[in-house]
Amino acid sequence: MIKTTTLKSINLEIDSEELLCFSNEEHNEEPRQHVIDNLLRFSRALKITPSKLVGTIESVMN
Repeated sequence: MIKTTTLKSINLEIDSEELLCFSNEEHNEEPRQHVIDNLLRFSRALKITPSKLVGTIESVMN
C-alpha cells in the first residue's frame, strides 16, 4: 500500500527586504495566455478533501 502525506505548512526562506523592494516597484507586465490557461486547468483539476487523520488531502485529478 502506497502512503502519501501533505505538509500542513511549508517554510520558505524569503528575505523581507528583498520582498519589500519588489513590492514597491511598479510592474506593468501581464502573464502570457498559456500561463493563465495552465493555472485555470490546474485549478479545475485540484481537489482538496478534509481528513480527520492528516488535516487535508490535496490531489490533482487527471
